[in-house]
Amino acid sequence: MQALAITAESRPTKRFTLATSSALSVTLIFVESTYRQNWLEILTSLSTLVALLSLQRRPVVFHQGHAVDQEYGVSALERYSFSWASDVFSLAKVGLLSIRNLPSLGHHMRIRTLKTQYAADDSPKLWVQLVRTFGYRIVQQWVLIALKALCSFGSRFAIYQLLRTLELGKSPAHGTAQDESAISVASFWALVLGLSLIMDSVVGTRLAWLTETRLAMPVTALLNALIFEKSTRVQTSHKAPAADGSLKSKKTNTGASQSLTSMMANDR
Repeated sequence: MQALAITAESRPTKRFTLATSSALSVTLIFVESTYRQNWLEILTSLSTLVALLSLQRRPVVFHQGHAVDQEYGVSALERYSFSWASDVFSLAKVGLLSIRNLPSLGHHMRIRTLKTQYAADDSPKLWVQLVRTFGYRIVQQWVLIALKALCSFGSRFAIYQLLRTLELGKSPAHGTAQDESAISVASFWALVLGLSLIMDSVVGTRLAWLTETRLAMPVTALLNALIFEKSTRVQTSHKAPAADGSLKSKKTNTGASQSLTSMMANDR
């Protein structure tokens, strides 16, 4: 039924969502098959999982004549393996990387979008507005932190169970059948250990990426934009009419204004 629903769906983003949901159920089947050591089901579920995670989310999207960053357009495997940025890395490797070759920012990273979300909150406190603006990303960060802690605990628990199983298997009171059962259990915990270490590495990398690109960089860009807007208002308010009708203004830090202006201009 899931395969038919994915095939019949014409909208690419909806099809990607269905494939991701199906991948979760296939993962449970894979874990159950691994515990029962049914190698046919293991291979079948693993190949199905790879196929579901290889489904592309959407075609290339353009913004003002530039291709938008493909992080949210590629498949789940490409997104979480960071292979979606391979074209940019290839240009940088041969020394051909320039501002013209860089993809346009996604809408969630543009200053205009961030300022719109920030302005939607009328709280007088800056930190409250920032928390409400980036609340969903903060929740994502803490979920990944909890998941990483769980993976770290799972790897240590798997080591404990593996050593305990091997120690019990060496007991002379055990027979041949019990020895074979101990080997099967030890193989299971060894597999759990490997998967826990892989998940710990993947989640840790994703956590660092989310913290830097979804929190640190957007918050810094938003604050710079607010400072630029504030300095523009202050500069205008400091201007006063002179005797001859012309306007005189105080000297401002033109270097900082030019830097912020360049940042706003490059927010494609």
